[in-house]
Amino acid sequence: FTIGGAVSGLTAAGLKLSLNTGAQLLDVPANATGYVFANPISDGSAYNVGIVTQPAGLTCSVSNHSGTVAGANVTNVDISCVPFVASYTVGGSIIGLSANGLQLSLNAGAQTISVTSGVTAFTFPTGLANGAAYAVTVQTQPSGLVCFAQNAGGTIAGANVTNVVIDCSDRIFADGFETP
Repeated sequence: FTIGGAVSGLTAAGLKLSLNTGAQLLDVPANATGYVFANPISDGSAYNVGIVTQPAGLTCSVSNHSGTVAGANVTNVDISCVPFVASYTVGGSIIGLSANGLQLSLNAGAQTISVTSGVTAFTFPTGLANGAAYAVTVQTQPSGLVCFAQNAGGTIAGANVTNVVIDCSDRIFADGFETP
């Protein structure tokens, strides 16, 4: 019995599928609406379809990717492709963090991370799309320290942001203002 399914959103070349960990490979052309692996497999056999290579500019996923052949061709192992959206992380360095309790926020709480004493770098775990705005703020000050965010905002420009600086060094004077 054959293994195949429908394909949606495949607007570019380069999609390569695998049946049962490379037992069969199949190149699926751009704009295809369906596919079938050439060589049938026996009734009662397990099948597992995976993506070996993603097409240019797209991210494809497989639904109903595995199962057991039950006396008929399998026609519902569907492939769905959507435009690839690159994501980039926001992070940087931390200076002078000698106490616990620091919490940093990205984009008004969309992401929050806690940072412990002695840590010298941070990265928010979920990336942002190219062209997205970002703003890092100190949500909670560490015990006994005052931290400031520098280079804390901007727009993602096709690369990870690594130049945000969280400065917790002792630079506060009696008048309450930081000196550069």
